[in-house]
Amino acid sequence: GELVLLLGNHELMNMQGKVHYVHKAELAAEGGAGAWKRRMQPTVGDLGAALLRHDAAAVRGGGACRTLFVHAGVRLSVAERFGSVERLNEAVRAQIAARGDGDLLDPREGPLWWRGYARPRQAFRREEQACTEVQAALGALDPSARRMAVGHNIVPWVSSRCGGTLALLDVGMSSAYGGLPAAWRCDVGEE
Repeated sequence: GELVLLLGNHELMNMQGKVHYVHKAELAAEGGAGAWKRRMQPTVGDLGAALLRHDAAAVRGGGACRTLFVHAGVRLSVAERFGSVERLNEAVRAQIAARGDGDLLDPREGPLWWRGYARPRQAFRREEQACTEVQAALGALDPSARRMAVGHNIVPWVSSRCGGTLALLDVGMSSAYGGLPAAWRCDVGEE
């Protein structure tokens, strides 16, 4: 197996200096919010620089199990603009390093935030529209990928939508959400 750590919206918020959701005891243990923010700066802070080395998206597996993993979801317009996972990751890093601002970091549409595939009604879309866009985004980023696996949308159990093209993996395992441990494994077999 392999463990690949990807960036999510909480890592991004830390690197942007947004610490409103960080537990006060955790901030205090680091010497306060100011010290925490300094450590999380993406270009000069030790923790921020380490986080900046992580990718926003990764493709793993082979054959019928080839999967694009991303924290929330990659919009078709973004997938078409960058054309590969590698270029998307480079652009996310560049925007974070440039003071944490840019369209890829947008809290509504960016790949670390976009919930429209998992919750199409909230994005004013029909299920069919969301499923069509997921498939097209996969084709634009990595035509060999069979599904997009996302978090950022707490569900009661690991599940899929769009005929298996979208895997929902966030079961809220944190004690803050009361979820239970879970894991996802692709076992559809080779073609």
